[in-house]
Amino acid sequence: IRYVQSVSSIIKRINLAINNNNRDYFKIPDHREDIAQSLLLYELNLPFGRDLTHQINIDKSATRVTINLVYLDTDEVNMLGKKLTDWFKNNAPPYMKSTPTGLPYMFSNIYERTIVDNVRVSGVAVLAITLCLSFIFRSFRTGLISLIPNALPILMAFATWSLLFGEVGLQPACSIMIILGIIVDDTVSIVTTGPVISKPTGKSGFSFRFQ
Repeated sequence: IRYVQSVSSIIKRINLAINNNNRDYFKIPDHREDIAQSLLLYELNLPFGRDLTHQINIDKSATRVTINLVYLDTDEVNMLGKKLTDWFKNNAPPYMKSTPTGLPYMFSNIYERTIVDNVRVSGVAVLAITLCLSFIFRSFRTGLISLIPNALPILMAFATWSLLFGEVGLQPACSIMIILGIIVDDTVSIVTTGPVISKPTGKSGFSFRFQ
């Protein structure tokens, strides 16, 4: 966390300025009336077009706490959001319970759900394709063989992306189904027209044929 911005910080600075920059007054005033007068004085002296509506709503019933972060990956942002939610749940009064929001937190949740769902769905799709090919060719062995051309390109794509960028993000996760859709056609071609090793016939050894 780089810094935190909230209305309480503004109120502390106003109280400090009103009391001749005495550091003992860098705190929230004890009385609600003093806080209201301080905020009114502050807003009346702001330039035209500037106010506190980005931090506090009109009826002064809710405020926003803005947290500026260094670069964090998806897991770290989601972990921080969970810690903040738990802290408010355990330390704040019921009417102050809140959940994190903002673009980084929103996209982190979208990325996490998309990546997990795509990986899970691709696994189910590969299994379903294997069962379908086993049923069509009436050979469970053929279905198992189809796992190799189905799974190998996906594993190669993930491995290449990991080597180049160090982590697997949203782009390769979303491309799984596209890759799988292209691979299935090639898999069927390999299984139906690929070389088949026949049993040894006499002295000639193994023979190859195409079906």
